[in-house]
Amino acid sequence: VSKLGLKGLSKEEIIEIIVKAIEENKDLLARKGERAVNPLMGVVMKQLRGKVDGKTVRKLLEEKVREALAK
Repeated sequence: VSKLGLKGLSKEEIIEIIVKAIEENKDLLARKGERAVNPLMGVVMKQLRGKVDGKTVRKLLEEKVREALAK
């Protein structure tokens, strides 16, 4: 598993990737609001493929999108 680079990531590492994706796609977030979760999910999963369960990523992404919209 480690030879293939398929190690798990910590929650903090996942959140860091999610926050970066949200920051890089602020225009998308502004246009779509909470509906931006689906396109952002694609962006995030490209980086996390095979390393993290999609359900976990989606839950964290939804939280961070709501936080970003509340600002």
